[in-house]
This record gives sequence, C-alpha cells and structure tokens, in this order.
Amino acid sequence: LINKRMFETKSKSFLNLEMLARETLEYHFDGRCAVITITQDMYKKSGSSENECHPITALPRQIEGVLVGAVFKENEEGHFSISVRTEEGIDASEICSRLGGGGHKGASGFTTQELILRGEKR
Repeated sequence: LINKRMFETKSKSFLNLEMLARETLEYHFDGRCAVITITQDMYKKSGSSENECHPITALPRQIEGVLVGAVFKENEEGHFSISVRTEEGIDASEICSRLGGGGHKGASGFTTQELILRGEKR
C-alpha cells in the first residue's frame, strides 16, 4: 500500500501535465538528445504546479537511444530552468557550467531569461 501510494500513484493534475509535456517532445542530434518543454500555460491547463513536475525531469532520458535529456520549465517570471540528465560518459555539469549553471556529472541545470521555442523567441 505504501509503495503504491508513494511510487505508483499520480494525481490527475500531474498526469494532465505529463500528457501536455510529452506533446512537446523534440529529438536532436540523431535522436541522442531529447527535450521536453513545460510552460506556465501548461500548468494552468493541467491544474498542476511547478512543485508537482519534478518526475518529468527524468522522462527524456528514459527513451531508448537518448544519451542527454533536458526539460525546460518556465517559471512565473517567464525565465526558464533547464534540467539536464545524462547517461554515463557524458558530463551534464560540463554542459550546464558553460551556460552559467552547475550540478554533477549525471544531473545538472541552469537558468536563462531567453529561450527559442520552435523558432519563436520567448
């Protein structure tokens, strides 16, 4: 019962957010990099919040053949926090430190005020 509640149960608002997030999935570098974007509008549509979206960070890297997964999360000020997760042999902290962030080899992140989404600057 505890395992089910802790690890197998999702709120409806989280599931709605996850479905919206999956629709944004993009592949880069011949499928070795996968990116998901979560916007403030998606939080509103799903009834979810930033506090609930942490499990989505792992989604892109769970895809077969993906070595680097990134999740772009828009905050209320319109800035984006980018979480990067990598497979062994690729240093996420090296990627993120070049962009003003940090972390460790397998999981790192950075924040930016500008982001280009599908050809539009945000």
